[in-house]
Amino acid sequence: MTGNSAHSAGLRGLADMAGPGGGDLVHSGGPWTRAAGAADALRTDLGRVRAQLAAAHEGVGTGTAVLGVAGVLRAVHESWEQRIKTATDECGDLAVGLRAVAKIEGEVDTSVRSSLERIVAAADARDAKDAPGVGAGA
Repeated sequence: MTGNSAHSAGLRGLADMAGPGGGDLVHSGGPWTRAAGAADALRTDLGRVRAQLAAAHEGVGTGTAVLGVAGVLRAVHESWEQRIKTATDECGDLAVGLRAVAKIEGEVDTSVRSSLERIVAAADARDAKDAPGVGAGA
């Protein structure tokens, strides 16, 4: 294998790794999309928890007014409502961001593969031109 042919083969190997069905350089979809799905699932679960918390506190003020703890229970309930809402909002924002990363990484993978394929094609054309017995000088 000549120096140029070895170079072309190396570039071809990189191009093969950079695209769909390739190897090590593909990083779109999988982890980012799964993480976004997990954030969505957590957001959904937090919505259920919030509803359960509200149901659990129904009527608490009337039964505990005599004990003087109604205000404390209400404050605790409001605190947890706010924490759950904040976590729910963060999960939603995180899922959107993770999906955006997956999309960008997929576009980068495609762009890298396309660029490498153009370089490989140019190197192959140069190798074919320089090969003995091929081209105008034969």
